[in-house]
Amino acid sequence: MLTQKVPSNTNVISSRGLYHLSFNLIELKETRLSTTEKLALLKSINDATDYIHTHPDLAQEQISHALNIDPSQLSYSWNDYTFRLSLSNALFSNIQTQSQWAIDSQLVSEQDSVDFRQILDRKLFEQFVSLEAGW
Repeated sequence: MLTQKVPSNTNVISSRGLYHLSFNLIELKETRLSTTEKLALLKSINDATDYIHTHPDLAQEQISHALNIDPSQLSYSWNDYTFRLSLSNALFSNIQTQSQWAIDSQLVSEQDSVDFRQILDRKLFEQFVSLEAGW
């Protein structure tokens, strides 16, 4: 076992924030969802992240069950996770980087390149944030 091989005076470096994984929710322009339904979806995601923060033990239990992983495995790395609903420049940068990779890999022609900052609309998210803040 690793703990038996590591000297007792060894310091463990925190890995919090070392690795970042995001899940992106992107909508097509043509959709059947009303603005009210879209805002309700954002509210549900926000409520779920609040639940995770206020009930971490229950959240871990539910997540480990849903993902079919041992609770101790999830518990071990739980503090490395950050749960939040946001729309940051990191999303735009990530999509732009993936787009450039597709062009460089000749999966997409260069003339089809897109500036995603011009096509991703922040208005709905900003409206949600304003509503949540009570503005």
